[in-house]
Amino acid sequence: MLRGQPIPPVLEVPFETSFDDLVGNYIGPLGQEIVVTCEDTQVICTFMMENTTSTNVIMQKDEKSVLRVNSDTQHHSIGFFQEPETGFRGLMLGTLAFKKTVGFL
Repeated sequence: MLRGQPIPPVLEVPFETSFDDLVGNYIGPLGQEIVVTCEDTQVICTFMMENTTSTNVIMQKDEKSVLRVNSDTQHHSIGFFQEPETGFRGLMLGTLAFKKTVGFL
């Protein structure tokens, strides 16, 4: 409830991009890297943080084709986007933007 009013429902849009289009390396601020791979029906985002072990966030589509985090790291806010003017693919992790640099073959 927000000041006595119910919170409006969140619009959930089906994820229509091919998982293969997401695969690649994404570079962010200060050279931080996220590597995105796909296995079966899952998208795996591996955070390559300097001086620490890597962390995986696993995502998959639900019954409504909405892409959801399905791993032990539920607290991450993560999403993919395509820059409209250039067509470059990107990934948002919280407030940080990462740009796709290389696709795997």
